[in-house]
Amino acid sequence: SIGVPVAIGAVAVIGLPRWLRTKFVPPQRDQPHVPEDVGLNAEEVWLTAVDGASLRAWHIPQPKPAPLLVVIHGWGGNASLMLPVGPILFEAGYSLLVLDARNHGGSDHTDHMSMPRFAQDIDVALDWAADLPDSLSLGLLGHSIGAGASILSCSRRSDLSAVVAVGAFSHPWELMREAPTIARMPR
Repeated sequence: SIGVPVAIGAVAVIGLPRWLRTKFVPPQRDQPHVPEDVGLNAEEVWLTAVDGASLRAWHIPQPKPAPLLVVIHGWGGNASLMLPVGPILFEAGYSLLVLDARNHGGSDHTDHMSMPRFAQDIDVALDWAADLPDSLSLGLLGHSIGAGASILSCSRRSDLSAVVAVGAFSHPWELMREAPTIARMPR
């Protein structure tokens, strides 16, 4: 009967996207630091992601015009976990925008996250930072999937002076194959 293949197809069409979304839910980690904990004065700012979600970031400006670095965490991380590098970068003369990607830290939660969505959030942060009158130039510092997303974002922009990718994966397939929570995905 044709009904069985149609029913199986319908279950696959409806169920597969739902199942995939459950595989791409980042763990929620504690947010142990605020900028003041590491000796930095910050303003909490809220940016709007491409899907309308709110993105939390800490803007840590220099007292005079300076290059600005957008700092982005990895999968399951948050801006708080990136703050320990803040004093070093600030002392080196950089203003900072330390960002929580969607589904991380204080930012809104959406249906799923991916490396391209991290890059979208980075682009929103860079666009915001580019409008600041005291930003002499823009750069990125990303960790893990945030590093891969920083490279992706950089490949589509011409306004970046520097990108630092810490712990970026060499190829998305290797990441997918090795990640314990998603390693059971079909080829």
